[in-house]
Amino acid sequence: MPKRFAACIVSRQPKNPSAASSWIKDAKEALLYLKKNNRGLITSVGMQTWELLTTLGREHSLRMKILLPADSYAHFEQSVNETRYQFDLEKNTRFIFISPGETKKEHLKMRDQKAIQIADELIPLSIRSGGSLEKYLKTVAPERITDTFSSPYCSKNRRGVTHMYPFPEQLHCTTPGRYLFHWTRACDTAWRTERKIDYYRDILTSPSYPRSAFDTLKNILRCKTIISANRHMPHRQKCVCFTSRCPEEFISLMRWRKRYGQMSFEPYGIGVEKVCGEELGIKEVEYVSSPTKKIPREKRWHYQSIGKKGYWPVEKEYRHAEDFPLTDIPGDKLLCCCYSQKHAEEIEQAFGIRSIFFTK
Repeated sequence: MPKRFAACIVSRQPKNPSAASSWIKDAKEALLYLKKNNRGLITSVGMQTWELLTTLGREHSLRMKILLPADSYAHFEQSVNETRYQFDLEKNTRFIFISPGETKKEHLKMRDQKAIQIADELIPLSIRSGGSLEKYLKTVAPERITDTFSSPYCSKNRRGVTHMYPFPEQLHCTTPGRYLFHWTRACDTAWRTERKIDYYRDILTSPSYPRSAFDTLKNILRCKTIISANRHMPHRQKCVCFTSRCPEEFISLMRWRKRYGQMSFEPYGIGVEKVCGEELGIKEVEYVSSPTKKIPREKRWHYQSIGKKGYWPVEKEYRHAEDFPLTDIPGDKLLCCCYSQKHAEEIEQAFGIRSIFFTK
């Protein structure tokens, strides 16, 4: 008898889930049901909900069919290899090519429709009322749907956790202006120092979201490297950003950015003595009024537009091209900053780096 495959259907969820999230609890029960009844799993990657399901399928050693949206067959082959590595997949995993749509939204819609189309069994977990997935499910024969693992959809704060930090009038964080600070924030995907399966395993076992700004700071110190990024950088060139503004001045720039669904910065960071940092290649950003595309490509990473809607020179930014290693920096040349005294003490005990804090 051919093996039956099921697809768990989930609407978009908050970006900072944990083992306490209701839909994840439902997903764990649904995957145990599939394993018990010898079902396979139809899943995908590219969205946190799909990737969590893929991780659960791997944890239960289920046979899986993974839908991979790709721009071409060459891209598809690259995605297959990358997905096998990121999720430590077994050889019996099958991959299905999803041809590109005209837009990214159309592409993802085709993926969802394909999952519903080829599944022998559909398991709704958390479905938004009036959304596209609910509409698709209404076109499906009722006998294909197992509706015993679903919990009500929570529309509140769909974009993720809004991190609010009430700063007291009298700050405990005072430093001389000799440091360049790199500020962290919560990460909504795997760190570049880990595979996705490690990230999702932590989510599935942690009572709170395990990639907060504080977690990210600790990961930097464990790896002894600040990993570069190209998000919001000129021409997407990778670099590590710092500021010469002292922490008590910089808090005015720590705000929620609704457009990106995250904080601009959070009150967790690591400072490098300015002289030491400059000797290791950190350069002060040069702000220009003209587009940076007129600057030679190899030099664009340390140039920044002064801005049209905002005024970027207020950040007093410095940058380092590519990753910034901490291995050769003496401990007395580093300074960590945390929001709370408790976290500052934890950093000092775990890593031996002097730490200051904003509030007790």
